[in-house]
Amino acid sequence: MPFIAVEYVYRDGSVPDRDLHRPAHLAWLSELVNQRHVLTAGPYLDDSGALLLLDAPNAEAAAKLLSDDPFTHAGIVVEARYTEWNPVIGTFTGPL
Repeated sequence: MPFIAVEYVYRDGSVPDRDLHRPAHLAWLSELVNQRHVLTAGPYLDDSGALLLLDAPNAEAAAKLLSDDPFTHAGIVVEARYTEWNPVIGTFTGPL
């Protein structure tokens, strides 16, 4: 079963804006986790962006799910890359 890996690219110098909008961003993201659309998400340690793993049928559906992200509305996310991903071993697969 494929998933959608989404790579957010953050605007340079956006740390103050991220700090300001993080509570709304995390509350919104938590709703998508509760609805089982977002499997996991988190920022890169170099502050350049974030990786999100979505359970969505395709990139278009994933983009629609993420369209209300407060980080996007605040101009923090300057690019989002959507890639279909097919895990073959590990946490996101069935028993071998």
